[in-house]
Amino acid sequence: MSPEQNHLAAVVARDEKQIVEEWTRLQKASPGRRSDLLGDEALAEQSRSVVAAFRQAIEKGGNDISSAGWTEMREVLSGVSRERARIGFSARETALYVLSLKQALLPALKAATSDPETLARETWQAGLLIDGL
Repeated sequence: MSPEQNHLAAVVARDEKQIVEEWTRLQKASPGRRSDLLGDEALAEQSRSVVAAFRQAIEKGGNDISSAGWTEMREVLSGVSRERARIGFSARETALYVLSLKQALLPALKAATSDPETLARETWQAGLLIDGL
């Protein structure tokens, strides 16, 4: 695992609760929020499970999202996608939900480093991982 991946995993592990809270807050504030389909507690629970699986995947699978270390993450996302489709979310809405995790990670990454190059590299790496899902 590269130093960037180790650091990203450490940041997500250390700030997991705050990342979930920020992601949930961002979702609630989103103009496309579908509270008619998914309540606040269910949204928070989905977000917790995705962030926990993301952290574990980084720790176990590094940046190879096709590796066995990412299996649980793929399974969690598959379950989230099925559940969201079942209750009426479009594929686009679900994809935007997952991709918006990048925005929720940024404050934790910013707080973890003062070096702009490191921040840019880690933000890029996190974005590539999330985009690849």
